[in-house]
Amino acid sequence: MSGKSFACKTGRVTIGIAALVISLIVGCTSGNGTPTPTLPAEMATEETHIGGTLRFGRSADSPTLDPAYATNEESIKVINVLYDCLLQFDPETPEVKPGLAERWDVSADELTWTFYLRENVKFHDGTDVNAEAIKFNFDRMLDKEHPGYFGKSSFGKFLFGAIEEVKVIDSYTVQIVLSKKYAPLQYALPVFAGSIASPAAIQKYGEDFAQHPVGSGPFKLVSWTPDEEIVLEANEDYWGGRPAIDRLVFVVVPDNRERLAVLEQGDLDMMDGLEPADISTVMADESLVLYKKPGMSVGYMGLNTQMEPFSNPQVRQAINFALNKPRIIHEVFSDAALESIGPLPPGSWGYDASLRQYDYDPAKAETLLAEAGYPDGFETTLFLSTISRPYDPNPLGLAEAVQRDLAEVGIEVEIKAFDTWPEYNTAIDADEAPMFLLGWSGGPPDPYFYLNPLLSTPMVAANLNDANYSNPQVDELLTAAAETMDRSVRRRLYVEAQRIIIDDAPWAFMNHMMYMVVTSSRVQGFKLHATSLLKLGGVYLTE
Repeated sequence: MSGKSFACKTGRVTIGIAALVISLIVGCTSGNGTPTPTLPAEMATEETHIGGTLRFGRSADSPTLDPAYATNEESIKVINVLYDCLLQFDPETPEVKPGLAERWDVSADELTWTFYLRENVKFHDGTDVNAEAIKFNFDRMLDKEHPGYFGKSSFGKFLFGAIEEVKVIDSYTVQIVLSKKYAPLQYALPVFAGSIASPAAIQKYGEDFAQHPVGSGPFKLVSWTPDEEIVLEANEDYWGGRPAIDRLVFVVVPDNRERLAVLEQGDLDMMDGLEPADISTVMADESLVLYKKPGMSVGYMGLNTQMEPFSNPQVRQAINFALNKPRIIHEVFSDAALESIGPLPPGSWGYDASLRQYDYDPAKAETLLAEAGYPDGFETTLFLSTISRPYDPNPLGLAEAVQRDLAEVGIEVEIKAFDTWPEYNTAIDADEAPMFLLGWSGGPPDPYFYLNPLLSTPMVAANLNDANYSNPQVDELLTAAAETMDRSVRRRLYVEAQRIIIDDAPWAFMNHMMYMVVTSSRVQGFKLHATSLLKLGGVYLTE
């Protein structure tokens, strides 16, 4: 796996152009070097301010800060600065490098991975990060009898289900023994669910640990006012170097445009969730800087394959033909997105442009509907959350565009909007939605991190495969690809799996958004991470 990230600044826009770029499953924060409050020499100027508070505006609160049970980006965003993982993603490439583990090796049969931990690393509560802590964290996700198991860990099962046993060799050596070859393991370990939490804190708080997170990352929790703000402070003893800012505050401002207005007036320092239509506004403001790069997000409209009429593949194909995606990209996303042809973003090494199947063709859609027994169309409901996401900053606008396009082929769509993410997520998990807007924000460019969680049969029960899609042939291809170390063989298997998935059409394949963050011009040292993670340890403020 390889890739380069090139940044060039044009006016007030910083644009990242990458062959392999990533924007959702997100990973853990770490760094290198010894703890020090000083900045690199090239960053130190007379205007540099060591300290201060950085306020980051976002669309919603974090449902949980327990990494074993997080499922959405607002939780992950904070988890990434509270915790560390065994391995971390390199900031310049989507490759992995040491994290809590200084080095690692793999046995000849590729079933035993041995990790050698950094010594003298502490959790925020002062307890040791050691091999027992690593074992505790993996066991609590996979063992229902473990005292730290508080229910099904969707991502734990998906990412680490191939783990047979975690062995403590000595205080700073730990082994992960696999039940089968698992090619994606090194890219799964830096993902947020692989975050290492304090066993002592988990035992102290029980299920309430979700509101009392204790990791070993560059920031630690000070306070949490639900639906308002989460206040963090710098970890003075962080092994990767003390952050330049004293405090980091995640502030909830649900409306995208209101959030931008708060940033413009100086009450926020950074924000995400920029409305694509507001890009020109930001570029015209000399006090703001827009960071922008192609993302690895996947936006889609899920079609419940176990619910009539969407159990009929012809109906699902008809919907894909009925959607005017070029118009949607232009009108809904202001051209800040790419049209999707399937379940993988263009930055994945498994992407194949020749798989394109659904161009806008309402006549074809009507023919398919008639063949499926719906010559006059039908009525249905589209569920959505009004909260903006990296894969969909304009959910209501997208829903209305879908409603318009499907009406032209006789499908009457009622829009059912949810104002809170937990309510929406509960409705989707309960299979109440015939159609629903969802997406996937990031991950390594390995196709495994998209196709397996979202479209494999085992993930139906884990509430990740929300379309309830099941195809034994796809499952066989995905399993074979995950157990094969040869990249060329894996790509061939993934391309064939995509070919079947695209024809089955469990989703209406919609869009891939640009990844955008807006900052005040006083924010310095920020870079869009190669994996589009929110990395703030090196950020500092100027007066």
